[in-house]
Amino acid sequence: MSEPVWTIEPAHPELNQVAERLGLHPGATQVLLNRGGLAAATTDHLAPRLAQLADPSALRDVDVAVELLVQAILAQTPICIYGDYDVDGTSASAVLVENLKALSAVVGYYTPHRLLQGYGLHKEAVDEVHARGFRVLVTADLGISNAEEVAYAKGLGLQVIVVDHHQVPERLPIADAVINPHRPDDGFPYKPLCAAGVAFHLLIALRRRLRAPDLAGRFPELDLRRSLDLVALATVADMVPLTGVNRILVARGLDVIRTGSRPGLLALMRAAGLEPGQADAQALGFRLGPRVNAAGRMGSAMRCVELFLSDGLVATDLAARLDQENASRRSVEDFVLRGATAQAEGQAAAGSAGICVAHDDWHPGVVGIVASRLVERFHRPVLVIGQGGKGSGRSVPSVNLLNVLRVCADAFLKFGGHPYACGVTLKPGADAALRSAFAKAVTEASADGPYRPTLAIDHTLAAHEIDDALVRDLDRVGPYGVGHPEPMFHLKGALITGRRQVGDGHLKLVIDAGAGRAPLSAIAFRQAAHPAASADFLDLAFTPFVSHFSGTPKVELRVKALRPA
Repeated sequence: MSEPVWTIEPAHPELNQVAERLGLHPGATQVLLNRGGLAAATTDHLAPRLAQLADPSALRDVDVAVELLVQAILAQTPICIYGDYDVDGTSASAVLVENLKALSAVVGYYTPHRLLQGYGLHKEAVDEVHARGFRVLVTADLGISNAEEVAYAKGLGLQVIVVDHHQVPERLPIADAVINPHRPDDGFPYKPLCAAGVAFHLLIALRRRLRAPDLAGRFPELDLRRSLDLVALATVADMVPLTGVNRILVARGLDVIRTGSRPGLLALMRAAGLEPGQADAQALGFRLGPRVNAAGRMGSAMRCVELFLSDGLVATDLAARLDQENASRRSVEDFVLRGATAQAEGQAAAGSAGICVAHDDWHPGVVGIVASRLVERFHRPVLVIGQGGKGSGRSVPSVNLLNVLRVCADAFLKFGGHPYACGVTLKPGADAALRSAFAKAVTEASADGPYRPTLAIDHTLAAHEIDDALVRDLDRVGPYGVGHPEPMFHLKGALITGRRQVGDGHLKLVIDAGAGRAPLSAIAFRQAAHPAASADFLDLAFTPFVSHFSGTPKVELRVKALRPA
């Protein structure tokens, strides 16, 4: 397990001029220039507005879908929103349901069970939707790969609108409308929306249609801003790039979240020990998202949609249940991670290029999380197989995991996914053969040899440059996530004046900030046993943040990596 290679960006040639023009801290300015170059060095970039969103009519079939929805609302035809069980699917479902209800539509929702049914549209679920009297079926975060099931729904007399964002197969479902920015014939200029983002643009188009002269005065004006909180949560949690349109949606969605106006999210934040004013993209991704996903991993995600649409005591009770399920998920995850790590260490020690671990006692709801943890630790592609042969894989940038799985296809009942993440169902008794085939396929796919991670660092700062102004201005450059990564800085030769181990192997550091300045505090998670932890002078790779731990906001450093100065 090799240490990452540190790559430190040199100061941009126009750093000082841009910092002065925008009134930004030089450290934040360097981050801005690293992310978007001089083209991003504008006040518009620092203050993204909804007016900058693209015209939703460029989405193929959006106008058809809008007309179908208008007619269903006018005729009081029951509409069912059929959404996926993850954060994106449940958020997209809630966004559609709450806005259609605001228009007095007859609308309900359905969420498949992750473990009992699995991902996608299912014929038995379509039968249930039809039996409950729904006649319009709108998918959310699924459906693009369900041509057979869509045809089945159409055969029952349902009108079907597919709202999805996943990669488009060669055969599109024959639905009444298929809205997906990845369609080859789609003209929407920004492709990497999550499903909630696609649903939001559908609603923008619907609102525009309701303002037309022939419908004027027949419907209330939709207040779509109130739904931006869920769009932001889904966008961050689904790990789509936080660039362009997505960055606008998340930035403005965080504004809504910080008002605490949605009882369900407010209850969930408080269950997570988070106040609305502290919400940022990292809080959505690491504190709220896992709690929502836990419901689908450990039980039914239907209650997530219910939480998003609830108020008062119901919201508090539902948030408490999700928090309990997340605690259960973490306990199960820890159990699986311990067993998987033990197997992985043996394979890594034997020099295997790819790690494949399996056990019938491992809950399939957490195998994807465990695979991610093992990739972080061992820096190579990983497959984790749990109960019933259900498994997940994660990869490194240099290995296309989907291509590797194609080489091992004989071992699977089914598999699918993306170059860096996949889901599989293993044939009974095929785990031993898969382990060997997987390692061999990864070796052949790794043309450049073993992968060694790199740590991209934006800028070198002196201790006295780390202050409130830096953190405040970094927030203006954000929000941060996939495609717009969190800032990483380098502190060279930090004098360590205090250190202690806290929690489960975490390292707490006190850093001299120079004469007349208060010392800096830093936390290095899971690094108390690092070989360099006892050195008096350290180079640190870190992200500054505002800690509320002591009750008083204080700038601290979250250390990603450390090494002797």
